[in-house]
Amino acid sequence: VQAARPDAELTVKLSHNYDRNLQFGACISDFAEVFDGVWAGAETRNPITPDYGYVEPCQGYFNGRWAQACAGGALRGLWFDGVDCDDQLFYEQGVMAHLSVPPAIVVHAAGTERFTSSKVSRLRQAGPALDDLGRCAEGPWGLHVVKPPESPAGRDHYFFDALGAIGVPCVPSPTLATDMRSVLVTAHTMAGAGTAATLRAIVEGGGQAVATFAALEAMADHPELLALFGYGANATQRAAAFVPRFRVDGKVYNAPQPAPLAGDLAPVDARVLAAACVSGADTGPLDAPFLTEMRHPSGGRAMVLNAGGFDPEDFPIVQPFNAPSPAGLLHLPRPLIDRLRNELLAPFGVTIRAIPRVSAFLFQRRLVLINHNTAPAEVAVQGLVWKPGTLVSDSPKTVIAGQQCLMTPSSHAVVEIEPPAAAS
Repeated sequence: VQAARPDAELTVKLSHNYDRNLQFGACISDFAEVFDGVWAGAETRNPITPDYGYVEPCQGYFNGRWAQACAGGALRGLWFDGVDCDDQLFYEQGVMAHLSVPPAIVVHAAGTERFTSSKVSRLRQAGPALDDLGRCAEGPWGLHVVKPPESPAGRDHYFFDALGAIGVPCVPSPTLATDMRSVLVTAHTMAGAGTAATLRAIVEGGGQAVATFAALEAMADHPELLALFGYGANATQRAAAFVPRFRVDGKVYNAPQPAPLAGDLAPVDARVLAAACVSGADTGPLDAPFLTEMRHPSGGRAMVLNAGGFDPEDFPIVQPFNAPSPAGLLHLPRPLIDRLRNELLAPFGVTIRAIPRVSAFLFQRRLVLINHNTAPAEVAVQGLVWKPGTLVSDSPKTVIAGQQCLMTPSSHAVVEIEPPAAAS
């Protein structure tokens, strides 16, 4: 093309499936060097239907932020469409796309839909408010989630989306850095160069590292890393199970439906913060560690979460790209979800209490909450100074009461905050 038209530009369009694109030969950082431009997808569609997988809405935000970090100036923008969407889901795709602050956003609409569709009309009417929302989304902070562009997902496919679905404010990054206050370590991260030294530096510098089950498995050849997390040889035994009950702070809670457990953990020096109540044919009832911590003299912590994303074998031939089932973390008991979220945010002194499928985003001067549920949601946040009279919402019925936000179904709220010093 460029031989015939030297002024032509070649742009490649990628889908939202950041963890599966690489599986089929599409590496965004390589494409950014080969092509003149890259478009990344935010087409999450309907999260509760199997037609295009059970993709959580926050994946559009993750992919947008991560794609910009990987492709740099080669990223031309984000795109999404109206497939498998009603008006609200189509609008929510626009919300997530604007929060990721891309250079541009393209809406794919077939035929006359681009002119007559109520989906497009609503999005067009909300355009000025969505532009304002994007201007609020500067300086994200929270749990860093690290995915090097060339690293396979292993058994942690789309785990970042699961965390977003339970309201953990995530900051996507293609690289691990020593100045990260709280960082999630997954199978993606362990495949990156220099991971062991950087993790030690984070914890020894007073930061927090949280490893998934698959990440801990990958540390088998790194005894110094296992010790950092409070484990020794034979730290893991993979035996996937679905667990109906969990123990948190000495109390047992029923899961709304059995939640997946990656396997069994054998901590040596780590302390168990939460456990899964399982039963074995030979052992009877017992507790399997679900969340452990190893504290260090530096004030840093190394934690292990007995959970993970999808396995490559979970993806059927007919749907090889999208999440094949709802995120497992959504099935945990509410007290455990709150405990897990707040442990991940502990270095910042911030706690958030909310039902699942309420996304939370922390920016330099704004807190953004999005209720993806068709029911009201009450969100309580501590550790931030909320500035009075600064609430902006797409629902007139959204209410701020002290440190709580009372949200109507399918709505978002933005409030100005004074972030804690630890967020700097």
